[in-house]
Amino acid sequence: MASQAVKTAFAFGAIAALGCGLPSVVCEWLGFVAAAEIAAMVAVVGMLVALFAGCCGVATAPLWFFRRWRAGGLQLIAAAAPAFVIMALAVAIHGAARQRNVGAIPARAAPLIAAIERFAAERGAPPRVLADLVPDYLAAVPGTGFALAPEFGYALDRARFALAGRAAVAPPAWQLGLSWEQFPMVEKTLFYWPGQDYPVHRDVHRVGDWAIVSCD
Repeated sequence: MASQAVKTAFAFGAIAALGCGLPSVVCEWLGFVAAAEIAAMVAVVGMLVALFAGCCGVATAPLWFFRRWRAGGLQLIAAAAPAFVIMALAVAIHGAARQRNVGAIPARAAPLIAAIERFAAERGAPPRVLADLVPDYLAAVPGTGFALAPEFGYALDRARFALAGRAAVAPPAWQLGLSWEQFPMVEKTLFYWPGQDYPVHRDVHRVGDWAIVSCD
């Protein structure tokens, strides 16, 4: 049998993986994105601890000498397999839920974009700040509905969101967007430029009339 320390490490990791992996999916679907991120981080750490503990049961001694130790390690890995399958499913569902939440942002921004364009058409220039749209064009500036970045960012001229040097062919007159940190240590930026002249880069992907960029 594997040592008690290895067993304890495996049990801790498996419990953390399952105990936080499934709640992270539920939180993501319900829109509690910040809680989902924390739960996902704990779940991933737990899964790695469980995997490491199982491997220790196999690799810590020569196979021809400590056969019982090896057998115990293999038992741990076999016991971990269902947890890893569940975690893999949870990761896939979590990703689909995150994609759904992010995909809903452009629809929430549609009235805001329409108001900016109407303001620019009637007054000859876009608003300096989004608050200038209230109350003539909007009753209130809408939020993103996304917990990790609840407010839209807005900028004029050549001022840009964090695109890490991925410049457009022609700078937009204005831009709308939001940025958030996503596990593991990846910054995501979803942004809208009038005319949709987005940078051509492998890290920039179109999301309808919007684009999203990842910076790690």
